[in-house]
Amino acid sequence: GFYEFLSEKMFSKEVILYIAGNGSQKDYLESLSKKLKIDKYIVFLGNIDKDQIKSHLKRVNGAIYPSIWDNFPLSILEALASASCPVFFSRKAGIYDFVTEEYDLNTFNPDLKSISDIFHQIFENRVDRKIVKRQKKFAEKYTWDKVIDNYIKLYNNVINE
Repeated sequence: GFYEFLSEKMFSKEVILYIAGNGSQKDYLESLSKKLKIDKYIVFLGNIDKDQIKSHLKRVNGAIYPSIWDNFPLSILEALASASCPVFFSRKAGIYDFVTEEYDLNTFNPDLKSISDIFHQIFENRVDRKIVKRQKKFAEKYTWDKVIDNYIKLYNNVINE
């Protein structure tokens, strides 16, 4: 399973796993990484601001957003717009409802096997680097300038009802 995959054998001095956020599992993941003796290869970033996130997304080989529920998360949209790497995101996130065959983005079911497979793809450099252009093209459809009129229209409809 996933925990067997996260072993010291998988890591090397070239591989660093960055985990952002201060979710409820952070303490557990930190202790698990120590137990598995891989803590020197994992950096827990905590909550970081938008500029720090963009900086990391320009330097890493892949980004994974394993949300099990989110409506239309800006974090994923920002990653699609600014990353220099493939972005993988959960089919449970509402943004998935807007992905069409035209874009063919990296989506997955948020389960251990899928996430383990993504790690293998990234670490073995088996990711489609052409996808970065498709990600950016998709994200361009949802810039503030392109969606603000729809928000205003929706707001006016709600007020007038």
